[in-house]
Amino acid sequence: MLVVNVILRCFHSLGLAVLPILGVWAENVDKFVASELFVPAAASLLSVIVGLFIFSRLTGNLERASLAVSTIFFATVYYGPLASVFVGDAGFGWPITSCWFAALWLVFWAVEAYIFVRKVRNINALTTFANVFVAVLVFFNAWNILSYHALMKPRADLVVLNDDLKHFSRQTANLPDIYYIVLDSYAGNDTLKNLYGFDNTDFTNFLAEQGFFVASASRSNYPLTYFSLASSLNMGYLATGKNHSPDFHGFSPLVDLIADSLVVRELKPLGYQTIAFSSGYMATEMRQFDRFIADSPICRELLCVLSRKTILASCNFGSWNLVRFHADAHRNAIRKVFSELPSVAGKGQPAFVFAHLLTPHAPFVFARDGSPLDLPFFDYSDGMYLRRYMDMSTYRKNYVDQLIYVNSQLKDCISRLLADKSRKKVIIIQADHGPASDVDYSSLERTNILERMSILNAIYLPDSNHDGLKPSLSPVNNFRAVFKKALNNELSLLPDKSYYITFKELYNFRDITDRVDWNN
Repeated sequence: MLVVNVILRCFHSLGLAVLPILGVWAENVDKFVASELFVPAAASLLSVIVGLFIFSRLTGNLERASLAVSTIFFATVYYGPLASVFVGDAGFGWPITSCWFAALWLVFWAVEAYIFVRKVRNINALTTFANVFVAVLVFFNAWNILSYHALMKPRADLVVLNDDLKHFSRQTANLPDIYYIVLDSYAGNDTLKNLYGFDNTDFTNFLAEQGFFVASASRSNYPLTYFSLASSLNMGYLATGKNHSPDFHGFSPLVDLIADSLVVRELKPLGYQTIAFSSGYMATEMRQFDRFIADSPICRELLCVLSRKTILASCNFGSWNLVRFHADAHRNAIRKVFSELPSVAGKGQPAFVFAHLLTPHAPFVFARDGSPLDLPFFDYSDGMYLRRYMDMSTYRKNYVDQLIYVNSQLKDCISRLLADKSRKKVIIIQADHGPASDVDYSSLERTNILERMSILNAIYLPDSNHDGLKPSLSPVNNFRAVFKKALNNELSLLPDKSYYITFKELYNFRDITDRVDWNN
């Protein structure tokens, strides 16, 4: 009872601590995994508990201490959305940096905290009001989360058309290490030449010289990462089942397919160790793998969304600000993959290594020589969402510059991988989809589908066993080719098709295969 009494006396402070995390979860309930929220929620609660301890020692009254802590927490954590209203929005919820407004804001709320600590007489009534107010906000966010999983998600019926893969043979000798490198938004050579004015044949010729099969006419099967990787990792096209509701709009069934993929389920019984690098992108944070390699326990996508709501978004400490912090973390994560990927597999059991790199996809953080680019804000959004802040000629220039740097890092990474002859290797280097300078996620008619669907796709197989692989090889067939050529399974390749979807009709798969050829 004592613990319950203490919690009731300061419930609003504890509730405010978890409210921003619950809010982000509720806004992205179809994408975020609950386990990803544990660390930021624990850190937020700990900061509030420490504040309660300090202020209760100073005031001698837990209720007054709790009101002061709630006031300070609100002022610092919810600064961003309110500051954007008063001083303007720099982009994607980032408030315009304004030190004078931040200073006035802190002074105002510091005065409020002092009044709560020293001046307010009816402290019990104010505590009750604060508890009820926060409880209502917590309830509504929790209800949105629970109702999605209990009522909305069961209305989804998504299936993978891969019934022909039910009977795999078990090949146990000379198993190769398998590296699956997904370069987000890496365009095919035709798009780069015809739309971006860049000749990328130097890089694709390098891949061919190293023994890769380069699918020169490859097209993505789907225009969005969730769909593309759910398909490629399960070796089949996606379709809605008979129980699927057309009103369902959410990515969670795709997140589930990526996390629990057929590829991994087939490799694990063969003795494969699974290794994944942190991508910073919630859908591909493969924490369930045997090894998950990350610099930070906090997913960067989540950290970005949370931190830009705080007063840190308006702080400049010399050369440090929050945008640079996120950009540096993003650059370091990409460099970490290129640096460490060639050496992560052990010498014992075979390894399946997964690396999803959010590049050359925006944000554009690298110049072509690898030097950092300053950004007005940091966000993973792309395409039509950037047009408010960037003209598309600048987009294409920055995209090409970042791609050139990525090429240089890839060359070194691949050379180091292939120099190690201790075990045979399979290396898949593919894009999930193309870039988005002329893409409208709400309309097929307003989208340059050639830009969005043309991709880099290259496979390195032991002994250059490329028989039967076509220039149109698409991601849905990449692992089919690997299981057939490198693991000696009797599999057939599917016809290479492309489907378009929009955010308005998320599970309406429109066949555009005949429209994604530059020669048409």
